[in-house]
Amino acid sequence: MSSDEYDDSDLESPGPSKRQKVRYQQKYNIRWEQKFSWISESSKGKTLFYCKCCRDDYVGGVTEATRHEQSKKHQTKLKSSKTQRSASSFFSVNSDHDNQVQTGEIRIAAFIAEHNLPIVVADHIPQLIQSICPDSKIAKSICCGKTKCTGIIKNVLGNYKFTEVVNLLQKQKFSLLVDESTDKGTTKHLALVVRLLQTNITVDLFLTLIPIIDASSLHLYQAIKKFFNDQNIPYSQNMIGFAADGANVMMGGNQSVAKYITDEIPNIFILKCSCHSFALCASYACKKLPESVETLVREVYKYFKYSTKKAGHFKEFQVFCNNKPHKMLQPSQTRWLSLVAVVKRVLEQWDALKLFFQNEVIEDPRNELAKLINEKMQNIFCKLYLQFLDFILPYATDLNKEMQSEKPKICKLYCSIETVYKVVLQFFIKDAVYEKNRDVFYKIDIYNPHNLKSIDDVDLGATVMVYILRHPDVPTSELNKFKLSCLAFYQELMQQISDRFPFENNKLKYLSSLIPTNIKNKKNMSFAALINHFPIVGENNVNELDREWKKLLNMSESELDFTDDFEQFWINVSLLKNNNDEMMFPLLVKLVNHIRILPHSTATVERIFSAINLNKTKTRSSLNTDTLCGMLHTKSFFKNANEVCHNFPIEKELLKNAKKWKNVERDIDD
Repeated sequence: MSSDEYDDSDLESPGPSKRQKVRYQQKYNIRWEQKFSWISESSKGKTLFYCKCCRDDYVGGVTEATRHEQSKKHQTKLKSSKTQRSASSFFSVNSDHDNQVQTGEIRIAAFIAEHNLPIVVADHIPQLIQSICPDSKIAKSICCGKTKCTGIIKNVLGNYKFTEVVNLLQKQKFSLLVDESTDKGTTKHLALVVRLLQTNITVDLFLTLIPIIDASSLHLYQAIKKFFNDQNIPYSQNMIGFAADGANVMMGGNQSVAKYITDEIPNIFILKCSCHSFALCASYACKKLPESVETLVREVYKYFKYSTKKAGHFKEFQVFCNNKPHKMLQPSQTRWLSLVAVVKRVLEQWDALKLFFQNEVIEDPRNELAKLINEKMQNIFCKLYLQFLDFILPYATDLNKEMQSEKPKICKLYCSIETVYKVVLQFFIKDAVYEKNRDVFYKIDIYNPHNLKSIDDVDLGATVMVYILRHPDVPTSELNKFKLSCLAFYQELMQQISDRFPFENNKLKYLSSLIPTNIKNKKNMSFAALINHFPIVGENNVNELDREWKKLLNMSESELDFTDDFEQFWINVSLLKNNNDEMMFPLLVKLVNHIRILPHSTATVERIFSAINLNKTKTRSSLNTDTLCGMLHTKSFFKNANEVCHNFPIEKELLKNAKKWKNVERDIDD
């Protein structure tokens, strides 16, 4: 057995002394019992172990236990104990065996939850294992049917993680991310996810699902408030941020969940989900293009959706055109990044699609849908519109993709939006106008004809521009109509962005001072605006905070480990010590830790609903809220890529909880 299986990280150290050598004493670890059957936890202290054979307590860790095992006293006691049966053996099974059986049952339940399997398969898994391992005593003892498996998921694994999250919320600051949705069983749920620091890392943790009957803003707010009060979570003191989508019930100005929360917690940070907002910006801008473009991509998908024969026939044209045999994709309103993928797929298969629908019309002249698609594909402007979208949409969707990260991105949000706005602005605004108003770019009137480039100079992407240059015979009137539609797209996109992300007096822009690259380049030297908008430290400490900031800015690269990773950079800063072995930047770290847990999107909540849809399907629509919560909490055991159902650490507390529920019958709702 390798030494890696034993945790040597729990060390207690006495106070440091210059004259006396520090001796580290190791705490007792329950995993030692897997190697030493005679060892158990001592009742006299955490750094002692108890020998069942010698009936005495000893100080030490794995090394001392190994030496004790080889001692003459222990060997003598061990030989005599082998000839005797313990009194407990007459009344109970071997505890080690019992723990291994319980561990196996927990892993079976974790396997089912991790892989979104129906809980009913638990009725067959133990028998399957027993048939594979007929000589295993542990396999023969495992009894984990669907009822017990449900109990373990809900009351052991799920409850363990839920209690862990609640305990964190009772003690530290957090942000709340919410969204509501209707699942397959027509039950409306309000999903709560919290963002906080765990072991100095920013994490998004699933909290709970609240069944909702009345989805009005007041009832949603009251449901959230009731949950926090029931769990003894001091939300009014600990909740510092709130994020949701832009729906009126969540973010409206008069009566909304955000308004009720702000009335109770005046200084709370409120943010509409940036991913939702950018998806809406792109969606509204696309409405400025001819409707026939969107109709084309939808009809192409629909044409192949229900016909295996047509899809198979289309593959022959893909082979002929040397295209990869990819399927056509469906544009979706709820999938933020789907439109870009759909456009790219249609353009990739354009030649094969064009030949295919020409052939369809020849073979069946009465096929109206094929005739309609063929007519649109013969119109070169349909392809030009798709090529234009292929050029412009990534500016919105790439930012959307970045903001779906669970890492702290709040400091980059303003800069990222500003960059996209400036880049697109230069596609259709005169260079002289842009340069003159570079610092107040958001004040440029995007509808003023005097500020716009001539229609021939508007940048529509290299692919479109090259095609226009190579085909001077394209009708000028149709070409101008196409360019005006693209210009309208730009203007609508800019308008939507500025409406949803006002640039003037936006406090988010001051957070860019904390980005490692800006610190390295000594940008944004003034710290007062940031402190003013985010008054995290008391007024008496403002000067000290400013001194820490100026000291950080003047540190060399040899003194400070610069990295582009925002979170890792500030973790490195938090570890810096002065000559007195004290934190070098305590107030600055406190400020940044507060900002690190502010929300930038609600993408994590959307992932919760995706996980629900994988479990609560049409054939399993009776899963209740408690079981769903248990499954979602169980999945949080596997956030680490190296930990899966067969190797995640099972703590002693988990085994204790499992024993409580071992013989308790639970209603099954799978």
